[in-house]
Amino acid sequence: MLQGSLSLRLFGQQYLQAGGSFSLLRTDPAKQGTEWFWLMGVLVTLVGATLTVVGLMIQKQAHAAHSKNQASAAKPYWLETLWLAGGGVWLFGNAVCWVALGLAPQAILASINCWNIAVTLVIAPWFLNEPVSARTAWSTVVLTIGTAWVVICGPKEYQQQTVEGIVESLQTLPCMMAFVATTGFLLSMAVVAYSRIQSRRTPTLTYFQFAAVSATFAWYATMLSKSCAKVLVASVRLGIPMYHNPAFWALASGFVVCAMAQVHFLNMSLKHGEAVHAIPTYEALSMTGQIVVGGVVFDEFAGLSRRAHMWFWPGVFLVLLGILSLARGASLQSGVPPVPEKAKVPIQKKGSECDERTALLSDCSASGAKMVSCIFGGTGA
Repeated sequence: MLQGSLSLRLFGQQYLQAGGSFSLLRTDPAKQGTEWFWLMGVLVTLVGATLTVVGLMIQKQAHAAHSKNQASAAKPYWLETLWLAGGGVWLFGNAVCWVALGLAPQAILASINCWNIAVTLVIAPWFLNEPVSARTAWSTVVLTIGTAWVVICGPKEYQQQTVEGIVESLQTLPCMMAFVATTGFLLSMAVVAYSRIQSRRTPTLTYFQFAAVSATFAWYATMLSKSCAKVLVASVRLGIPMYHNPAFWALASGFVVCAMAQVHFLNMSLKHGEAVHAIPTYEALSMTGQIVVGGVVFDEFAGLSRRAHMWFWPGVFLVLLGILSLARGASLQSGVPPVPEKAKVPIQKKGSECDERTALLSDCSASGAKMVSCIFGGTGA
């Protein structure tokens, strides 16, 4: 009886010391104190994401002013004062978001990108005088539902990472397959851009293709940045300076390169497309890839059962559906006809370049022969 009373008293003391929560008694000792890290990461990301959208809007305004000013046409866009100001706001917002990378799972933080889309649709009409069509608004609703679905069904557990563990994760088969796939995509976009440059067609890529390239670099930038943030948070919690490892600085250097490429191609998307289409497309593609990166590299889906996966991935499908709707809406709004680009290029040939039928007709002096020569591609002179 006395022994049972002592056990009950000890249990009560542990309950009170745990803050009155029975769930904390079952928490892994190594993860105690991290139960609300995911919520802290979400709040910090909301602030940083809003700042990044404002910075992008300022940069879009700088592109518009740069294209109208013929005196500064030869000056690179990244030397414009307004663009640099927007870049400063964007960098500060990303620095705020970087703090959250070490606190919450990437699957949740990536879905906060939908907040960027909402902020864009609110700011763009009066900040850039860009209209928001009904199709764009409904596409955003689909994206919002998909994002909310991902947040509800996605993982929320904090996972501690070390430099060695991250390097091992990058060497797994899924990571290598993802690297090969994204490298192939970037090379294909380079071939498309080269062919358009050779044929002297502008722009080298569409706004959607620029956004997709930027999002691809954003996947790598986020992966490397999150790796660095995870290492720093673990170093502070454990009191071990893991950032002295040379691999940490290799990850940090890769992040800088990918981040610069991300910024450049996103600005090209803003330059050749409206912000209400370019930013949502980029954010949605970036979010989808970052969710996959979080699951593959940081093993954030390890705690999800098969049933949980069945609930999680339909949300990702809704996000992709919203992307396709945004892209289609942008094409319809710009009035681009669904025909190959080669058909839109006028065919102009000199008399020496005509085929045999045109060459024979060009020797005739009759006006009818000249007309037929023109139809076949000649000059008719």
